Amino acid sequence: MRAGWSRVGFLTFFRVDHIFQVFFLKIPVINNIVRKSASAVSFRTLALLIEANVRLTKALEITRDTAWHVHYKIFFDKVKNHILNGLTLPDAFLVES
Repeated sequence: MRAGWSRVGFLTFFRVDHIFQVFFLKIPVINNIVRKSASAVSFRTLALLIEANVRLTKALEITRDTAWHVHYKIFFDKVKNHILNGLTLPDAFLVES
């Protein structure tokens, strides 16, 4: 959290940012650009971390933290939970897709 930001201020910013991102997903032309850009960055990050032999759960945490879109943060958090429950990575992706 930035210096000078209270917990309430940060949570308000997070909610406003979430609403703003969801709004942009409703616009057809921008929807494709936003989704493709967010997924490309997120999955490229995950691929680099896996290639660098970072543990899968840690790689998913880092990917979640670096994802800039709220939906992908939630997605990678759910995938990590499925991995911790014993699913493989492809199975976890299938469950969440």
